[in-house]
Amino acid sequence: MSEDTAAATDPDALRADRDRTRAELGDTVDALAAKFDVRAQARTKAAVVGQKATEVGQKAAELGAATRQKAVDVTTPAIHKAAEATAPARHKAAEVTAPAVHKAAEVTAPARHKAAEVTAPAVHKAAEVTAPARHKAAEVTAKLDERSGGRLGTVGKGAAVVAGVVVLTWVARRSHG
Repeated sequence: MSEDTAAATDPDALRADRDRTRAELGDTVDALAAKFDVRAQARTKAAVVGQKATEVGQKAAELGAATRQKAVDVTTPAIHKAAEATAPARHKAAEVTAPAVHKAAEVTAPARHKAAEVTAPAVHKAAEVTAPARHKAAEVTAKLDERSGGRLGTVGKGAAVVAGVVVLTWVARRSHG
């Protein structure tokens, strides 16, 4: 009897062969199942792509920070150089324009003085004419504040004063116009 024939009839050898064949078949079935499991493949691919995106994002952040620093390193000396280069021109411009500014103030002083002189009586008259309206608005505001139990507040008082002045001005214009 040959060795192959003896192994083919030996029950222990047959069992071992069967177990080995089952294990190989199980591995083959697992491999085929993995190949056809689209959901698992998609998850794996998504995880790989997500990891790659994270790596790319980190690299972009590093490059962005380096680029910003390089921009600061390059522009700072340029800004200082520009300030140094333009300083004499700015100083000269101030020297040249100072007499003109002084002369303009000197020339316009009489006109400003005359304008103040002319408008002073009108300002005084306006204050005199609006005094009763301001007094009445203050009275109305005090009454409103009293009725609200002191809850009117600064903004509410200001609004009440403005409303009072508007109403009194309207009444005054109607009666004079």
